[in-house]
Amino acid sequence: MAVQLLSLPPELLLKFLEGVSVEDVVRVAQTCSSLRSLTTSYKSSLCDTSNWHTLQLPFDRHPNALSSELLHSRAVESTKTASHIANSPLGVRGCFYLPFSDVGLDDDPSDPPTNFFVHGNIIAFRSQSKLFVIRVSDLEIDRRTIDFPLQMGDLRYHIAYQLSEDQSMLYVASYAYHPKQKISSLQVREIGVSDPAFGVTFSVFQIELPAVESPWESGFSNSVSVRDPYAVAVTCMDCTVVNWKRGTGIKFLFFEPAEEHLVPLHTNYLTSGITSVQFHPVDSYMILSRTYSHGQGNAKFFSVDIPANMAPLTRDMSDDSFWIMRYLRPHPLPSFTATADDFNYRIFPKGFRRLPDSTWVFEAVAYGTSNMEGPLEQGIVEENRVFQVLYNVADWTYQTHFLNVKLSEQEREFFYPMGNYKEGGQVIFPLLDLTREEGDYHIIFPEFGNGSGCDVGWVKLKVEGLLENKDSIEEVSYIETWKAFFAAFDTASGSLYLCLPRGILIFRY
Repeated sequence: MAVQLLSLPPELLLKFLEGVSVEDVVRVAQTCSSLRSLTTSYKSSLCDTSNWHTLQLPFDRHPNALSSELLHSRAVESTKTASHIANSPLGVRGCFYLPFSDVGLDDDPSDPPTNFFVHGNIIAFRSQSKLFVIRVSDLEIDRRTIDFPLQMGDLRYHIAYQLSEDQSMLYVASYAYHPKQKISSLQVREIGVSDPAFGVTFSVFQIELPAVESPWESGFSNSVSVRDPYAVAVTCMDCTVVNWKRGTGIKFLFFEPAEEHLVPLHTNYLTSGITSVQFHPVDSYMILSRTYSHGQGNAKFFSVDIPANMAPLTRDMSDDSFWIMRYLRPHPLPSFTATADDFNYRIFPKGFRRLPDSTWVFEAVAYGTSNMEGPLEQGIVEENRVFQVLYNVADWTYQTHFLNVKLSEQEREFFYPMGNYKEGGQVIFPLLDLTREEGDYHIIFPEFGNGSGCDVGWVKLKVEGLLENKDSIEEVSYIETWKAFFAAFDTASGSLYLCLPRGILIFRY
């Protein structure tokens, strides 16, 4: 019977698949090479399914925009995502504990490692004035570690990372500030992270910058971003952009585009002003981000071109008079509407993401608090909601998707998304579920799928092995304390990283 079925013309075989689900088509393709060839050669095998809309790209793009091969690949990914969500919490396939002592790091619970980056089998973090890069393959089977000094002394840092397109190189940009000596500096380092050059430093670029008041003293959060060959340091005074390969740079002072008078976009206040800059992965422009809103729609994004005519730099550029200063009004992007009601929110730009049809979107995640009138005896009730904003960079139209979850005041303190420069949703600082049953811990993180809104939801991960590592995490006596330490999930490798007081737990799902 099977031979007779496969001998039918493709048109008839495709007719049999009309009206079934995407999941059914994927299962059919897994039965034999002939049916796989059929489904990967004809778009109609998936475009005529009953739930083809789950494969839509953002902004109402039809699956027909993809090649048949990419469409099939997207269908397989969607099926896996749906299966993960349906079967959560996901079980652990393997667990590996990496003590800090193994990498020559003395544990200090009062000053734990920070500035983490994870991607695939690479994890990087800063501890005091050193940066560690670790490659973990198949858990404990293959582990390699390098470390190198950043700027020396009692400095405060912001760190940014970029993985090269071929994933052989890690670019690390560090912006350092010395609160006593009032010294600032910017360093960019190129490090090999693949064989045979793992751990090799290919170049180091460093300059001294004009002293800027410490963000911890002024209340303003500085930041740094990197994209080969550019790096940008954001302060409460200006933005410094450098091309580290050419040794050139320039300073920007940005002003509000809509104001008649010159109103700076830089400010000492935590609740306004530019907080971060993201480079487009391919094109020559940057996105400026204003993080906070207070019901007035003032959490915004702006675009500005990367300058082509930057001036040569010397190692010491610590005087403002050494710099060329450019004054600009950046181009405002459309202000998104999160909800019909006014509410306060904090938005985290995650960066640019490449879709299966090779187009780009700009992605951000936010949580908001809206004031709702409750019973008189209870007064005002605050509701925390999580949502995604996705911009189509072709015309800067946007979509907003809400997750079906409400955050408590405690939960939102530990919610912080982070993205690779070209993989917007790849890395997530997850939210820990406060619920614990019989010693079981769970972590939940947002899964935004392909941006169509069809597979937006939460994935719950089961965390095991904490009791087995009790001696190494003896300071962690309560889940609230444990939550204070770093956690990140890498969807590409299905790996969860938990930074505990004396080491890192790595889980595979």
